[in-house]
Amino acid sequence: MAAPVDGSGPTFLGSLLGQMFRQVREQHDASREDVAQILDVSVHAVARLETAENKGTVPQVHMLCSHFKVPAETAGHMERLARKAFQRGWWSEYDQPLGGAYASIVAVENLIAVSGAGEMRIWEPEIFPGLFQVPDYIRALFQQHEDLAKSTGEHPWPASLSLDEQVQSRQKRALILEDDEPPTIWAIIGEGAFRKKIGGSGVMRKQIEHLHALSQRPNITIQVMKDDVGYHPGVSGPFTHYIFSKAADHSVVYHEGPSSFGDNLPLIAKHEAVFHQLQANATSLHDARSYLLDSIS
Repeated sequence: MAAPVDGSGPTFLGSLLGQMFRQVREQHDASREDVAQILDVSVHAVARLETAENKGTVPQVHMLCSHFKVPAETAGHMERLARKAFQRGWWSEYDQPLGGAYASIVAVENLIAVSGAGEMRIWEPEIFPGLFQVPDYIRALFQQHEDLAKSTGEHPWPASLSLDEQVQSRQKRALILEDDEPPTIWAIIGEGAFRKKIGGSGVMRKQIEHLHALSQRPNITIQVMKDDVGYHPGVSGPFTHYIFSKAADHSVVYHEGPSSFGDNLPLIAKHEAVFHQLQANATSLHDARSYLLDSIS
């Protein structure tokens, strides 16, 4: 199943649920007429359910999954989607001013957070991952971005969105790390991120202290890609692989550079292979923590 990414918050989640309804039906060689009988609705209603024009409900998920004996992991994932898919997230208020790419990223991150079985695999060669950034680092990063844009006569973001709102948005984004069941994250950070003194030494110290604290959490793994490794498969740029469940086709890759998502299976397989190579080339988990401690002092 390809994971749709359209940046529309609840429609995004609803579309994913609709595709899962269709996937269950097709896996069991059932027609829409068959599902209509199971759910006691019209065939037209089933079609609208699969395209997310109608809301998939928790009882409908239960009936479908019970009838086809859907594995507990998939059934649980569908139930969580049914509960969350049409609740507008906080990111929707930033959708227009920030643009679709950012809203899509936050929507996917929140989906991973509620999936219960999802994972984020992050490769960031030059800056610290957005979810791990402290407020002072965020402010300094965007201030530099704003100054650079102004020097070239560009506008870094719409005038309706202030720098403070940018910082607040990023802070809210990171709240998923404080959930009772936070998402699993494996991040590999390039040494270049530590060399760029964003905001000065004081800000960098706070940022790296925060990274070290995060690295102690059971759901977060951090590695460092040192410069002396030389050429490696991550030189083509940063990316994040969002995995909704263990199935290969329940994931999507986001490329930071072109700000685009991809969910075809060859692309997913390629980035899985690249990330595994990055894991092998980066520091061990123990050495990464030592590196972070050394960077603080």
